[in-house]
Amino acid sequence: MISLALCAALVSPLTMHDDQPSIWDRLDLYANGRVRWESTFEQTNGEDRHRGRFRFRLGGKYKLDEKLNVHARMSTSSDGVDANNPHWDFGDGGDGFEGAELVLDRLFAEWFAADWLTVQAGKFGHVFSAPPIYGEFLWDADVQPAGFAAILHCTKPEKKVDLRLVKYTAVEAGADDDPSMVGAQFNATCTSHENLTVHFASAFTHWSNLNPGTGSFQNQGNRTDGAGNFMSDFAVWDSFVDVTHTGGVLGQQQGYAQFWDNVKESSQRGYALGARVGTNKAPGDYNLFGFWFDMDEDSLFSPVSQDDLPITGTGVGRGMEGMGYGGEYRINEDTICRLWALSSHSESTDNPFRIRLDLNFNIRNR
Repeated sequence: MISLALCAALVSPLTMHDDQPSIWDRLDLYANGRVRWESTFEQTNGEDRHRGRFRFRLGGKYKLDEKLNVHARMSTSSDGVDANNPHWDFGDGGDGFEGAELVLDRLFAEWFAADWLTVQAGKFGHVFSAPPIYGEFLWDADVQPAGFAAILHCTKPEKKVDLRLVKYTAVEAGADDDPSMVGAQFNATCTSHENLTVHFASAFTHWSNLNPGTGSFQNQGNRTDGAGNFMSDFAVWDSFVDVTHTGGVLGQQQGYAQFWDNVKESSQRGYALGARVGTNKAPGDYNLFGFWFDMDEDSLFSPVSQDDLPITGTGVGRGMEGMGYGGEYRINEDTICRLWALSSHSESTDNPFRIRLDLNFNIRNR
């Protein structure tokens, strides 16, 4: 990683002595990728679409000292650099023979300030926990916010509790206050009898100054006026509970229930339920999963929400409902094959249906 190597070269003369590890001993590199074939049928324009896609990310962590790390990561990016979509579509770039775009999607410092406090600053992955099986309704995992995060945690045998606080800046607006989000999430995890784990999480996020005239939000479904301004404020309360049982059918069973509510808008709510049987931890493992959802149009903030469904964001009209299901098979320690299908329905659209075949792989320093 160019960014990490440069940082290491600048910092190392000040922090390293003869008896300390070298730059390369302090640097931990990793990479991951995905090859995807995707078909979408009965799109809202009446056409079917078939495409190949590819994602690749190369990252690293440099250990400045026992309590301070620097992280950086480069990623492929979609045409137009959509924050929700890091995939390069086969044929992007005019005639398909040009280079794919790359972005620096993470660059942040991580400080272990105390046994009970971790602080992050820069551009990093969203720190809130998400439900298993499918947890991207409110926040797409590909979106990398910029700002600050603090995690206050308490870990005891059989019980883990933490509080996560964030302040994100969405757009830098020179003539006005920046569009931003502040949020907090409480997590509690309890393990009983060594084979049953229950996790509960509840979060509140508040978005402010969403229409500063920057025009840089990629709205995927929330209501807007003729000038493109959001017609709703967003203060979203989100809670979920997931339960995991180890043993029995296919080695593991897991389920979750999620509820969210935009308290700034009456009756703008969303629900999701999901279940999975089986595991994907060892070569030869497989699992089957499914989930169902129903959400109102302004129940979440669409520019950072999922982009997996055939109708992205919250859809149009009066919201959207649908389901997803599929299975995974672990080929080896670093490769998983996933076949899954997604459907979504909105009152003012057709009923698009999407099938995906993913080959996900990891590259690690061994």
